[in-house]
Amino acid sequence: LEELIARYPDEAKAYSYLANVYSWGIYDLQKAIATSARGVEAHPRSGPLHGTYGGWLLDAGRFEEARRDFETYAELSPRDPKSHDRLGNYYLVVGDPETALGHFARTFEVEPTSNFFRPGPALAYGMLGRFDQALREAEQFPGMMRWALQAFLLSRVGRYRDAEEIILEGTEASESYLYIYYGIQMIACLIETERGRFDRMVDISNHVLEMTLRSPERELRESMAQAAHANAGVALARSGNLEAARRHLKTLKTLLLQPHWWPLDWSVRALEGEIALAAGDLDAAETHFKVAEPKPKMLFHRGALAGAIALNHDRCRDGLARVAKARGDLDGAIEIYRRLNTPGLDNPWTSVLEPRYVLEVARLLDQKGDHAAAREEYARFLELWRGADPDLPELAEARTRLAQLESSEE
Repeated sequence: LEELIARYPDEAKAYSYLANVYSWGIYDLQKAIATSARGVEAHPRSGPLHGTYGGWLLDAGRFEEARRDFETYAELSPRDPKSHDRLGNYYLVVGDPETALGHFARTFEVEPTSNFFRPGPALAYGMLGRFDQALREAEQFPGMMRWALQAFLLSRVGRYRDAEEIILEGTEASESYLYIYYGIQMIACLIETERGRFDRMVDISNHVLEMTLRSPERELRESMAQAAHANAGVALARSGNLEAARRHLKTLKTLLLQPHWWPLDWSVRALEGEIALAAGDLDAAETHFKVAEPKPKMLFHRGALAGAIALNHDRCRDGLARVAKARGDLDGAIEIYRRLNTPGLDNPWTSVLEPRYVLEVARLLDQKGDHAAAREEYARFLELWRGADPDLPELAEARTRLAQLESSEE
């Protein structure tokens, strides 16, 4: 700390820097929290230091303490747009997008010419299912992660062709910027999983593994390798190649032995659940998916935007719903899908509303004979996907079944 203070005459900045080293370099969140606490005690009037402390408390799930420090940051530094953005991000994580939007608006009142903070409002609007507004915010995001954010939001509303064009553009432009390239490929893998194009997902994962050889940074190499093995393993499990999926699982477990800030344990447990579900072992699948579910929340760092989006919208997060459906527990599956689409502390994901889950609830209600409720959900899905690519099978299914239900009612 003395050496840092010598470099940074502002001692409060030295405390923040040291806390970052502990969390991002040594992967010890508790040391980061303790260091920030010492800094706040020594410099109680430093707004940014309260913001740093609140960020680590938020990661640890200490939500009320985090809120108090974020509010203190905004009170001490009302002309600092980051203070209001931090509060907005807090309410995003705890699942209150309306309040988050109010704080994001304050950010732009303080800094009206900056579009740097656009991902916050874009994701908040997405939580509310207001995707037109979410996309408008994303279009103004000036960073290179704009490609990942836009492609993700477009894919939520079934605009896969537009999403693919943006991913291609971003991939070609970012091969010299591995961090950006990696984030875009994480979003690409998420989209390919949803579309059932598992061969493409394996190809992307293999290329990411090749690209890891270019990075001099151990953390980036390991993050890329972890994501690639997890994505390939899920794709192979869902396509029925369990032997190959287990090989990726074995490699993923070796990566778990290395200290790392990213939640590797989640990736391992989720892949174990996917393999067990594909093998028909529902009890084991349920156990793995339950252990995998983040407690209390999956990490969400907008500084690592694409990674935060990919983790919090992971293709395995509905694993328990799929297990319940396989057992014939339709009510249980419906409850899980609705929980995943409801922001709040009961939802372990900082995620936007997922139209595909709306469609799945419609199917489940239809299957159990609750046709009136099924009609509402089919209609809701079609409204959310009103601008989707016209040839998607989900659209044809929802339109056909909704027409049949309305006809039978008449």
